[in-house]
Amino acid sequence: MKYSSISLPDQMAKKIRKMHKAYEPMMLLSGFMNDMIELYLKTHCPECNCGLKTIIESCPCKSPERE
Repeated sequence: MKYSSISLPDQMAKKIRKMHKAYEPMMLLSGFMNDMIELYLKTHCPECNCGLKTIIESCPCKSPERE
């Protein structure tokens, strides 16, 4: 099999595209995980870790005076 100067970069591009397709779900997943962690930190009350901060504007364990 003989490679011409044109087909070699083309084959490399195909391989890179194939690899990118394989890594895409992982990249999306890591982005999703970052979003979830951010959401978790935003919604979870640091005192009781109940996760109801966004559902009921303030966490039920906190008294309104403390907010």
